[in-house]
Amino acid sequence: MSLKNNLFSSKPKQIAQAAIQILLKVYGDLKSVNFLVISDMKLPIDIAQNFENAGLNKYLIFQDSLEKIFNQNNNNIDENLINKLKNFDLIMIGYKTQSKIIDKILVKKILNKRKQKPILFVDCGIPGNIKTDIGQIPNCFLFDLNDLEQLYSSWIQNNIINED
Repeated sequence: MSLKNNLFSSKPKQIAQAAIQILLKVYGDLKSVNFLVISDMKLPIDIAQNFENAGLNKYLIFQDSLEKIFNQNNNNIDENLINKLKNFDLIMIGYKTQSKIIDKILVKKILNKRKQKPILFVDCGIPGNIKTDIGQIPNCFLFDLNDLEQLYSSWIQNNIINED
C-alpha cells in the first residue's frame, strides 16, 4: 500500500510512515485506531505530529512527568492509568529517564482489559523505557525507533512506500 503525505518531514516522517503501515497490517484501517503519546521529550512529539492527519480515530499527547504516572505511595503504576491505556492501540513512550515503565505485568493487565485485542508500543526512550520481553507476549508488538527506520528503508527499497 502506498502512502503519501506532504506534512511529514525527515526521520519523524519515516518513523510515522512505518508505524502507519504496521497499524494498517494489524488493524486493516486507521479509522478505529486510538493513538497515545506519553513523553517528556521532543522527538516522540515530533513523530506524533505526523499522525495528526492520518485518519486515526483518537489521537492524544500526554506530556506529564513520570511522577504523575506512578503512584507516589508504592511506586506501582496506578490502576487508573491501566484503565486509560487499555483504550489505545498504539502507545508511543519516550522519557529522558532510563526507567523501564512498561513491563510484562503492566502489558498483561492492559491486554486482559482489552480482551486480548492487539496493542503496539513504540519505545522512543534512550536507552529505552519499555522492557524488551513484552515483545514475547501474544498480541503485543514492540518497536523502537531503529526498528521503524529500518522497516521504512526496507519498504522504500521494495517500493511498498513511496518517498515524497
